[in-house]
Amino acid sequence: MDFPKARQYECKSQGNHWTPATMKSAACRAALENSSAKQAAFDNWNGYTGFAMAPHSQQDARKAVPDGMLCTGNHPEYSGFNQPRSDWTTTTLQPDSSGKVGMKYYYTARHAPSFIEFYINKKNVDPTKKALGWDDVELLKRFEIEPGDASSTHTVNVSIPSDRTGKAIIFTRWQRYDAAGEGFYNCSDVNIKTRDGSEIPDENGTGDDDQVSGWVDKGAFITTADNPAVGEQVRFRLMGGTRGDNIVDVSLAISAANVANNKWIVELGQLLNREHSNLLQIGQQTADETITFNEQQPRLNHVFLSDQSYGYAVEIVKNAETPVIVLDSYTLEPIATLSTTSGYPVTGSSKSEVNWQWKRIAGDSRIVAAPANQAKTEIRIPGGVRGGTVATFELSGTSPKGSVGKAILKVNVLAAEVIATGPVSIAADKGGQYRARANFDNNKGEVTYLWSLLKNSTEVSGGIDNRGSIKTGLPAGDYLVKVVAESSDGERKATRTSALKITASDDSDKTGDYEGWKASKTYTAGNTVTWNGVNYIARNWTRSEPGKGGDWKLHHNRVAVEWQSTMVYVMGNVVNYQGQEYKASQWISQNNVPGVSVLWKLQ
Repeated sequence: MDFPKARQYECKSQGNHWTPATMKSAACRAALENSSAKQAAFDNWNGYTGFAMAPHSQQDARKAVPDGMLCTGNHPEYSGFNQPRSDWTTTTLQPDSSGKVGMKYYYTARHAPSFIEFYINKKNVDPTKKALGWDDVELLKRFEIEPGDASSTHTVNVSIPSDRTGKAIIFTRWQRYDAAGEGFYNCSDVNIKTRDGSEIPDENGTGDDDQVSGWVDKGAFITTADNPAVGEQVRFRLMGGTRGDNIVDVSLAISAANVANNKWIVELGQLLNREHSNLLQIGQQTADETITFNEQQPRLNHVFLSDQSYGYAVEIVKNAETPVIVLDSYTLEPIATLSTTSGYPVTGSSKSEVNWQWKRIAGDSRIVAAPANQAKTEIRIPGGVRGGTVATFELSGTSPKGSVGKAILKVNVLAAEVIATGPVSIAADKGGQYRARANFDNNKGEVTYLWSLLKNSTEVSGGIDNRGSIKTGLPAGDYLVKVVAESSDGERKATRTSALKITASDDSDKTGDYEGWKASKTYTAGNTVTWNGVNYIARNWTRSEPGKGGDWKLHHNRVAVEWQSTMVYVMGNVVNYQGQEYKASQWISQNNVPGVSVLWKLQ
């Protein structure tokens, strides 16, 4: 998150995390002291991840990232950045007359399709006293990044509620649509000003094709035809996905206490807004796009959905004759195994007394539910069942009077898959870094990744190490990077290859005037080194790598050096980017791209 700046990015930008005594921010220093990863929590500022499996909803994210860790994703080693404090550095947000603020997200790697969810802590939650949990935030906007979108930034116009001023946290989740479910989590500390009467453009651009999105009005929440009686239930379902699965399934019992004066409508609307605000909002939308629930005239409220493809249904279960059956999961996407049967628990529930029965009603007969006569069953997938195999199960609940309620579970077996990311072209003297993740990797250390580098179908010995780092000094040419992911039990295995072009080094551009930098050595202010052909001088005591952060600055390079996203630059530095030279007009923080940022002047 570039604006407002994410907490860990702000602390990283301030520098000096390798020299804690010189850190200016007490909050950043406390984050360092309370993170077991220490400086790595700063240097890996863009790696605060969590893995929410399909369909990647907030409920899936809740399983991936525990309460109290929203600011760091599933990284307890970075927990210092989850601390509730009042002295985090804040960014001032000045909403326009309609409450909109342009929030900018910068991508160090592009992932499309994906989406970004923008949240704010609820008004009754004090983030200076409590580490954020999922029930402490409310959704402001969801922004979709379409397949093929190559933008490096998006600025999204987000509406701040009119009653929100002062300190708050903007929490964002950038979620990939992929088998691994990778998402990136950030907290931005802000100070919200009152609306100032100005206007911002409908699309606040940064040079890329920015997009904006909002809630979709799908129609009336409760109509005049909906008049349940005492003893009945009102059921609300939200359906989505390619198969129209139930994403939300909520029932409300009608009693003497809520049947009069439409109290039941208020109870149901508030329940949905409280527990599922990332997917839907019940209320009326004003000109500034704020959605507020109308308690005085609840039948005037509409259903607003975060995805236009979603649908909803409201039904009255007459006299509670038909039991309402709810599943803890309506879809399963297990990963295929070679020979071992795998089991996946699914549990049904009902507020009525029922007898249970599971039954496969479609699909592959090798997939079974056992036991079949209990609410909780296990869906068993035998070894050898291939990815793409499907099955559909029905859970029925029969009341003592013979009324039957049903719920549907759909099973879609996925093939083992590994996704690799890394450069497509590197210079021979630069090397490169690849990363991989398998859709069967559950962060338990049970998956190994074996890397190899191939040229003309022959493995290059030592060309890539077991961490995915490409060796420097390799001959120019076309290569294939291969990674094999395998579970510890050998039941799941996947391979991915990626094309890599290595270009020849241009020795004429190398400066190399000083002793080479050594990772084991401590440097003090004024020390000079050469690293990757570039000359640097230390700004302060440091052990950090030149070219990363602000501890080193360029020093007496005879020609323009290649711009690095990880480098902090000072006024007068000259860099080369995409064949053109740029000069820094002032101090420039990381990830300000020449040709995009106005702080760089074309020479």
